[in-house]
Formats: sequence, structure tokens, C-alpha cells
Amino acid sequence: VEDISGANEESEYAKAKNYLRNRVTEIHKEAVKKKDKALFSRAADIYALYMRGFLAKPRDDKERAELSQIRIYRSDALLASSRDADAIPELEAALADDKSDPKLRREAGTSLLNILIKRIDAFRSKGKDNDAYKQAKKQFIADSEAFEDAFPKDNLVPELHYKKARLAVEESGPEGLSSDAKSDLRELIEKYPERNESIEAAHDMVVDA
Repeated sequence: VEDISGANEESEYAKAKNYLRNRVTEIHKEAVKKKDKALFSRAADIYALYMRGFLAKPRDDKERAELSQIRIYRSDALLASSRDADAIPELEAALADDKSDPKLRREAGTSLLNILIKRIDAFRSKGKDNDAYKQAKKQFIADSEAFEDAFPKDNLVPELHYKKARLAVEESGPEGLSSDAKSDLRELIEKYPERNESIEAAHDMVVDA
């Protein structure tokens, strides 16, 4: 008698996977239609369950590609439900995934950096010495470098250099530009001399001289 237990288990696994994928897709679509934050949050949680249950250890390129896609879908749902902090690690993972679709990877990177910039601006209002501001700044610098490594010729890269330089300038004290600020401004000017941001950087360098 042929042993079909393995085949049956695989069939049940596939059924469960297909069910959960279809269900979360329906919920996500309904959330988009109704603009319902609670539904978006529910979809995000089911995406997490789906990843843990079926994509924790991708078995092949198809599953790796699916994991990258699901991360983006979950991130979108998290952002739509105002759970930005939960979206950050998913977006970082998507940006770090060099096997994923370049378009999805770039979208993840831009969404991530926009979130971090907003967090920096929000935390700055509470003072530059607070830990949340320092962590957001540190995270932005690390993730902007990761984005540049992934997309060195992207049009966003010069803007990231500019933002990094401005943060360093703002951190400088009354005695003048810090060494980090000078280094970042100089790098901006040398790499992107044709951009308007470099003119502003040069002005800062002259004023500080």
C-alpha cells in the first residue's frame, strides 16, 4: 500500500496557506475600500501570522519572493493603521533583502526613510537631548546608508546626504560647526556640486570659517 500520509499533510498545508492568504487579502481590500484603521490593523496582524506560519523559513525562491511581497503589504497595513513603529522593522527587512523585487525594495526604503524623518522632526521639538530623538537620528543615518548601498544612483541619495548634513549642522554648538558637520557638508559638495543643496552647504562652510 502506497504511503500517502506525506502527500495528505502537504495538501492540508497548502489548503491552510491558501485560505489564510485569501482571507487577509480580502480584509486588506475591505480596509482600503472603507478606509478603516481597525481593519488595516487586523490585516497587519494576520500578515504577521501568515509569515510566521508559512514563510518563517522560505523553502525556495518563490517563497522568498512571496515573503518580500507580504512584508510590503504588512507595512502598508501598519502605516494605514498609524502603527508606524511596528512598520519600521518590516521596512528595514524589506530594504535589506537584496533578493526581492527592486521596485518593492525601493518603495520600502523610501517609506522607511520618510517615517524616520517625520519621527526626527517630531522628537526634535521635545529637545535634542531626549533618547527618542537620538535613536531616530541614529536609525535614519544607518538606513539612509543602507538605501544608498542598495540604490547608489537613485535621485533620493543626494537628498539623504543633505538631510544627514543638516542634522549634523543642527547638532553643532555655538562654537561652530562640529567635525561631523564639516565632514558631511564637504562630502555633499564634493559628490553633488551641481545641486542647490551644495550651495547652501558651501555657505555654511564659509560662515563657519
